[in-house]
Amino acid sequence: MLEFINYEKYVQNVVKTGNGHWTAKGINYADRWPYHQMTIDIIRSMRIDNPADVLEIGTLGASLVVGSDTLDFDNDEFRITGYDYKPTINHDLRILPWPIEKHYKVIVALRVWHHLKPVEREAFLEAKRIADNVLIVCPEVNVRGRGVTRQQFTEWHGREPDIFSDVAMGPLYLFRGVSC
Repeated sequence: MLEFINYEKYVQNVVKTGNGHWTAKGINYADRWPYHQMTIDIIRSMRIDNPADVLEIGTLGASLVVGSDTLDFDNDEFRITGYDYKPTINHDLRILPWPIEKHYKVIVALRVWHHLKPVEREAFLEAKRIADNVLIVCPEVNVRGRGVTRQQFTEWHGREPDIFSDVAMGPLYLFRGVSC
C-alpha cells in the first residue's frame, strides 16, 4: 500500500519551500489542506500498491504520495529558490506531446490546469493518454490565466466527472477510466 503525507508533513513541506506559493493571494496554506486530504482519501480508495504508479504534477516538491513520480517545470516562474528539489520529469506541460511513455494508474494535478493556457484541452487529452484516472483541482476563474469550467472538462472527457466536489481553491474532479 502507498504511504501518504499527513498534515504535519504538509506543514513541513510548506516551511521548507519558504516562498509565497502556499500563501498566495491571501490564502493560508491551512486553507489548502482540505483538498489535499480529499485527494489522499481518493487515491487511498484506489488501492494502488506501487508509488511509481502515481504521477503528481506541479508539486513543487510537496508530494502527497511518498515516492510517487513527479512532473514539474523548473523555470523562473515556478522555481523555489534555495530548495533542492528535482522532479522525476522536468517538462513544460504546455509543450505537447508530453515525453512520457510510461502508463500511470492515476495522475494528480492540484491547481495546475489553469496555468496551461492555451492548451488546457490538449493537456487533458495527454493526461488521458498516459493514465487510467485523472484527479484535478482547478479553479473555474483565475487571475493568472483563466480557469477551466466543469462544462469544459465534461466536454473533453465525454461525460461528467466520476467525482465532483466544491473545495476551497477550485472544484475537485476525478475522471476514472480515462485511458485512450
